[in-house]
Amino acid sequence: MSKRSRQEEESSLELLLDTMCNTFGGVMFIAISIFVIISGMTQIEQKQEKTEPVVVDAEALQHELVVLQHAKELQKKMAVNTEELQMRQSINAQNKIEEVAMLEKVLTELKQQLKTMQTANRTVEHSRLQTDQALKSLQMQLQNVVQQREKLEAENLQQSKELARLKQQIVPQHKIVFKTLEPSSAAPFFIMLRGEYAYAVGPDENSNSPAPLPPVKYSTLNNGRTVVCEPIEDKGVKVLHGDKLSSEFRQLLNSIPTHRVPSFFIPPGSARTAYKLREELKKRNITHGFSTTGKDSDPFTYVYTDNVEYEY
Repeated sequence: MSKRSRQEEESSLELLLDTMCNTFGGVMFIAISIFVIISGMTQIEQKQEKTEPVVVDAEALQHELVVLQHAKELQKKMAVNTEELQMRQSINAQNKIEEVAMLEKVLTELKQQLKTMQTANRTVEHSRLQTDQALKSLQMQLQNVVQQREKLEAENLQQSKELARLKQQIVPQHKIVFKTLEPSSAAPFFIMLRGEYAYAVGPDENSNSPAPLPPVKYSTLNNGRTVVCEPIEDKGVKVLHGDKLSSEFRQLLNSIPTHRVPSFFIPPGSARTAYKLREELKKRNITHGFSTTGKDSDPFTYVYTDNVEYEY
């Protein structure tokens, strides 16, 4: 083998070994190569001990020394690479520990956020249930209001018809005109309505005077024969209790002499009360009369006359 060939071989071997040292496989290859070289040298030494001395080739010996030197360098590089690998593995392990800790922290935060959202959802659901209940209650109230409104509209329509009919019968106040049921000589017992209250006018025939009863104040015209009456507010009795006659008004009716007929003076503001009053009187089969006026503020006027025949 020539010197040039050995140099080329050494350069190629050195290049190959340097390249392979950069990888873990290179490290393993270097380790195997060193093991093979040492084994070869051991065998050579054993053979030399058993055989006779031979002539040593200086160039071959030099080549082997170079190979051994490279092997030692490679062994050092392998140790450095092994240490670097262990260090990298340690760093990777530390990084993984930090990543796990960070992930655990993120997981804890997400759990807390989830818990907060669940609490908020429960609050929203509770509010929704309360809103639904309130809405149902309002719907029921609205339904009741609609029913009451329809009932009131029906009553108002009926009362409007009745009031229109009554207005057609308005006559001068010095005349008493009643819905004709039958002729009668029974004198009327006048009762004024003002709003929801009734005021007994009379007059009391036992007093031999045209003056009305105390619930009203009055003045006279035509030498005392025409009486103009105004109610005294705190002297009236309430006509209705709900849709029925009140106990006070029933007492007023019962106090009227049997030979007298209740006759009602009805202003527009008392139309609703008068309508329900007449329905109750019809149910009780009580003969009665009425007259109307165009204004709530109009006074009630009657003429005191003897020997008059009335119609009810």
